[in-house]
Amino acid sequence: MNLKDLIEKTNTKLIEYKLAKKKFTQAKIKHKQLTKRLETLEKFKGLVILVAQQSLEETIQYIENTVTLALQSVFGEDYRAIIKIEQKRDQQEVYFFLQKGELELELRQDLTGVGEIDIYCYGLRLVFFSLEENCLPIILMDEPLKNLSKNYLPQMAEVLKQMTDTLEIQQIIISHEEGIIETADKIIRIGE
Repeated sequence: MNLKDLIEKTNTKLIEYKLAKKKFTQAKIKHKQLTKRLETLEKFKGLVILVAQQSLEETIQYIENTVTLALQSVFGEDYRAIIKIEQKRDQQEVYFFLQKGELELELRQDLTGVGEIDIYCYGLRLVFFSLEENCLPIILMDEPLKNLSKNYLPQMAEVLKQMTDTLEIQQIIISHEEGIIETADKIIRIGE
């Protein structure tokens, strides 16, 4: 190899080196930008998770308070609705409990008082109705309190009226219970 070829080859390698160095510098800058963007996105992700957790906690509290109000209006101050969420198999599972004094009973396993379940479910219906957007303010229920002891019907009738006024809804209830029927604003009797 002669000197001229060697100089030409050296110049070519020098040009290749400068291009590689420029690409490396650009890649470092791009890496730094992407690292900054990733850090920003991670912070945003953390913020979204925090807001979602706070929203979930507020929603649970709203549901518990509304259902508790219905329960306490009928059965007294010893009753409280409790909702627990557990992470299982990469999903969240929701469990509904009824606290009676010191006892904490899971609705689907421990609770046998079907009247209590009726009131709990009534409270849940109202909650979900109140959270629904673009919904007609009408709830239609067929015998929602059929398992409730007649002793509690006057209290429940009052709860029905209060919820109607508070949530600004119309409740259409099909019932055979005179204690509920008598408190209605309008009564339509069928089959008489």
